[in-house]
Amino acid sequence: MPYTHRQQVGIFLAVTLSLSWLLELYILKVVGSFQTPLLFVLMWIPGLVGIGCSYVCGNGFRDLGLDLPLPKYWAIAYVVPAAVVLLTLIVCTLIGIGSFVFEPGKFLRLAIFLPLLGVVMALVTHSSSELGWRGYLQFHVRQAKIPAPYLMVGLVWSAWLWPLVAFSDYTSSKVPLLSLLTFTLTMTGFSIFLGWLRDRSRSVFTAMLAYAVHTTWLREIVPGFYKPGDLNPYFGGEAGFVMAILYILVAAYVVRREEGFLQV
Repeated sequence: MPYTHRQQVGIFLAVTLSLSWLLELYILKVVGSFQTPLLFVLMWIPGLVGIGCSYVCGNGFRDLGLDLPLPKYWAIAYVVPAAVVLLTLIVCTLIGIGSFVFEPGKFLRLAIFLPLLGVVMALVTHSSSELGWRGYLQFHVRQAKIPAPYLMVGLVWSAWLWPLVAFSDYTSSKVPLLSLLTFTLTMTGFSIFLGWLRDRSRSVFTAMLAYAVHTTWLREIVPGFYKPGDLNPYFGGEAGFVMAILYILVAAYVVRREEGFLQV
């Protein structure tokens, strides 16, 4: 008997969240830091579970969105998250949350090497999770006619990392619940954009690229030009108000353009 789409959603979420939260608990108890090579393993769990579920459920990987997109969607996937991260830096600098710094010796690496090869590396180390989230899960959530599918996927995607955000040095915030809220707003807004991109391009590869760009610009490029202040944990980065507002605006633009976008 074939699995229904709702059953496949349930199986994916149960396996992915169980394995991920167990690994995050180990990181918190044993490693004690978000900065660990085990993050590579964590990023691969949703992707591998999605691939495994597709195979076991007899879908033949057709539900993962492995078609190649049109060139314009590659461009959108790169430009939008890079622009959001840069705008976050600019806004935080203008309102005094941090300061802009420039070191000529790092310019080549920050302006040329990382935006290209750094993104390619992030596709392997971080974006593999998109095979699970925007590949497998989003497809079956839509097919199961679950209300507000992109919002639902975004909330689950955020909850996937809640233990690390709340209890590790992920944000360096003294108010973990506030950081958890802003992180969820950021990632849910970003998820709506990724969901739209995956569906419009008919390819999970655009979502993978967008997430790789987001990660590379946020964690590798911007720190080379930006010196954070004491309030940065609350305003800068993925758990800050500035990026949360920017990604919510991107999501609002997508919803406004696509009538009924949050519906089934």
